[in-house]
Amino acid sequence: MVNADTLIAEVRSTLSTYDADGLLDDALLYKAMYDGLRRFGKDVTVDDSEILYVNNRKAILPNNFYSLRAAWLCEPKGCWINDRHKDMLQSEISRREITERGVKWDSCNQCCKEEYEKVITERVYLNGCTAEFYYHRPRLLRLGKSRNKSPYDSRCMNFHEIDNINEIVIDGKMLYANFDSGFVHIDYFGSPEDEDGKPFVPEESTGSLERYIVALMIERSLIKIWYNKKDENIQGIIQHAVQTTALREREARANIKFEKLSPNIFERIKKLNRQNMMRYELLYPRIY
Repeated sequence: MVNADTLIAEVRSTLSTYDADGLLDDALLYKAMYDGLRRFGKDVTVDDSEILYVNNRKAILPNNFYSLRAAWLCEPKGCWINDRHKDMLQSEISRREITERGVKWDSCNQCCKEEYEKVITERVYLNGCTAEFYYHRPRLLRLGKSRNKSPYDSRCMNFHEIDNINEIVIDGKMLYANFDSGFVHIDYFGSPEDEDGKPFVPEESTGSLERYIVALMIERSLIKIWYNKKDENIQGIIQHAVQTTALREREARANIKFEKLSPNIFERIKKLNRQNMMRYELLYPRIY
């Protein structure tokens, strides 16, 4: 795999003059990576999951979201923090992981039979702390009416839900709901990300996908520089960049269609994402 930092370094080297003047934008480069990967659909996606908080009937989808596999409305059950006295600075980079498992317990000492419940755990690593948030009672959400079916996978489980009065619609980067607030657990196909939550480009034998993403990042950067009137004589360079991007995309599509990206690439990154989590996995959640 080729991570985002490597590709951004290549773009900065190619556009070194503009980089020296501080005209390159990392946020734009990351967005270009996500946009470029999405153009190849499910051929370059992985299974992913997230907990969304619906507020004022809407929630922001993850940056790497491509298409929905399933969505459940959940109820918060409890939380645990490994160091309650350590400041959890919001400026620090965080990492989140979602797991699902069945849990058994005696709800009222020995007078009740053992119960079994599906519990969803959201684990957040932030500033050296580990926080776990637990959700239960997942209920499959109904899909609202929408002409745009592209945000939903063809096998999305929510297509078959008709009884739940709570419904959602996905439009662009937003999830809209007919309820005011709540927690929604989504399973989805998304662009691949590394353990730091940054996009990466899966390797294929010719490197054509990597070349296309770099070309798109360069094109987007040049257009923004021109749009902000930082270099009004850049039109010729932009035209060449647009042509190069189109050529690189055709090459990448042909190669990916021919060989298909190996699913082993994605399995390796999923194992990497959960490597630390498995060290701390407990048989039962700690709910206080």
